[in-house]
Amino acid sequence: MNRFNMITIELEHIDIQKRQRQNMGDLTTLTESIKELGLIQPIVIELITGEDKVLYPRLVAGRRRMEALMKLGFKEVFHGASCDPTKPGFVFYDEQTELKRQLVELEEDIRRKDRTWQEKVIGIDRVHKIKVVTNFEEGVEWGQKQTGELLGMSRAKVCYTLVLAEEILREREGAVAKAETYTDALKILFERQEREAMEEQQRRRALVQQAITPEQNAEGLPLFEQDAVEATKVRLSSIIINDHFNLVADSLAAGSVDGALVLDALRDDELRQVCRLLRGDTYLVTVGSNRGKLEGLDKIPWPVIWNVLGAPPDPNFPFKNNALFFSVYCKGAPKPFNPHPSCVFSANRDGEWPPASLIEFLLRPTSAIGSTILMPCGGPCEAVARLGRFPLSFEPDKARFDAEREALKAHYENTLSKVEFV
Repeated sequence: MNRFNMITIELEHIDIQKRQRQNMGDLTTLTESIKELGLIQPIVIELITGEDKVLYPRLVAGRRRMEALMKLGFKEVFHGASCDPTKPGFVFYDEQTELKRQLVELEEDIRRKDRTWQEKVIGIDRVHKIKVVTNFEEGVEWGQKQTGELLGMSRAKVCYTLVLAEEILREREGAVAKAETYTDALKILFERQEREAMEEQQRRRALVQQAITPEQNAEGLPLFEQDAVEATKVRLSSIIINDHFNLVADSLAAGSVDGALVLDALRDDELRQVCRLLRGDTYLVTVGSNRGKLEGLDKIPWPVIWNVLGAPPDPNFPFKNNALFFSVYCKGAPKPFNPHPSCVFSANRDGEWPPASLIEFLLRPTSAIGSTILMPCGGPCEAVARLGRFPLSFEPDKARFDAEREALKAHYENTLSKVEFV
């Protein structure tokens, strides 16, 4: 067998060696990725000379990839092919750069069952960094999503893993590095971040209280003093988070928020998490009016009606597009902060989310200045911050996350005389 005219190799002729792992684990994610993208990382082959002086292919790395290919019905692999769903690829071991050889060894090492969770986390971090560097050299963008597809992990888990790796490498003897399990390490990290976020919010609340003057602006909101000597530090990562609420809700402390504004549909289990996070005597405002009793919450019988102005009528149903309902729940026995005589509010739409004027209408009676408002479905954070509240928003959509983050930065820069984002 001559390697110089070897364009394809049949899978059944590749020697997988007895030392290769036998338990392949769940291949579902990998097979789906191959069907959609092809092999992002080709399998690695070396040629050995048999007793008959003929060259034979032997597997160096990619046992799970081989198994997934065979499950999908592939009979052969193609030399040099990459990211082609019809042509899964292979490369020869001596064709790889030293960096790529390290990458292959790391990928195989990560999947070893006897590795500690710390070793696997650091290995994944190194794989990610090598892939970013090597793909940058080739003019290809590589991010957490691609690392997840390569290693059969969700993007969220890759994100958390890289954060844990950074923490371990920074402090080898720290509490995170010494945690018994990956889950324990995440809990330690989240609890610390939550504690830091609460301390920061309490500090900012104190600044707000000190800054209140008798003078009011046109909207009736208290003004901030503009003569602060030291810059106010604003931790944006504690205000708006680029992730799904349900993925991190378990790690948040119970009773840590002063109200909630739900602007999209949530499952009942997610609403129960929202209820857990609310402290006593607080309100939950959620879009929709068809939900009944929620565990731990009492529904106020009078919904808020947004009279939507300027909406085109539905040709099949009269009045269909003219109103949007919001339900109000209470935990404990809160007293309204600014009771309003009407539960109907008229306003035009302003993009995807309700306009700032409606956000103000919903939050003024149900929260106080300085309150932390949980927003599990994201939303207009700047509108909440403009009211003197502190949003805690979860926005998984990257474009919306970036837009809300920039709007928040502009708000604090315009409101505070000196501000530093950390």
